[in-house]
Amino acid sequence: QTFNFNIQRMLPGNMLFEIGYLGTLGHKLTVTGTRTINQVDPAVMRAGNVQALRPFPQFSDVREHSPTIGNSNYHGTNIKLEKRFSKGFQFGMNYTWSKMIDDVNSRNELGASNALANFYNRRADRGLSGNHDGHRYIGNTVYELPVGKGKAIHIGNPVLDAIAGGWSTGLILEFRTGVPFGVVENNPATIYNTAAAVRSNATGPYADNPNWRANVLSQTYFDSSIFVAPPALTFGTLGRAVATGPGALIGDLSVLKDFTM
Repeated sequence: QTFNFNIQRMLPGNMLFEIGYLGTLGHKLTVTGTRTINQVDPAVMRAGNVQALRPFPQFSDVREHSPTIGNSNYHGTNIKLEKRFSKGFQFGMNYTWSKMIDDVNSRNELGASNALANFYNRRADRGLSGNHDGHRYIGNTVYELPVGKGKAIHIGNPVLDAIAGGWSTGLILEFRTGVPFGVVENNPATIYNTAAAVRSNATGPYADNPNWRANVLSQTYFDSSIFVAPPALTFGTLGRAVATGPGALIGDLSVLKDFTM
């Protein structure tokens, strides 16, 4: 279900201002891949013959392909200011503040937020989506230099006009915050050998590593020393997506020249 509310207002100078709210709810979303339904209930889990505790002990595992059990919600506020092209100048600015939560992974996520850890506790899989991007700004502008035939600075000589006239410049600028990642144990079988995934415990806040830029190939962005394995036969205390990756600042500058044939 999708719903939105927008207000637009024309401003002097061929400008348009818009502010809006967008909400999107998803239900019965398909899980990418499979989920195990032969996991031992944590209420009866104990050391020893774990296989005998499975719901279907005659099988090593039983999996359900692409179950439609997912839910998601997105809420965002969008602010836009746009100047229509006039007098050789145009610009557009768009800012979005949003939050996205779901309890299954998407097919192509920007980050990674491992879901389906505990078959018996679906609420533990609810958290920030791997596609959550809290803040995003996009700006663009085109400016024609007022130099050349018919412009404010008129050049009548065709040779000089071919050299100095017809120039313009453009800029596209994007800024966005990072996307969340989940932290899971590399080998859950050693901790809880019927779980699809086991999240870690944390000994401190999920801060980024201030030295990661020193050597991108050997330093991790996250301070991984705070994440530790949970005790045996337990699930970790971390939420689904707790560590935010680096944001991005991207700019594309263009210088253009028009030739009249």
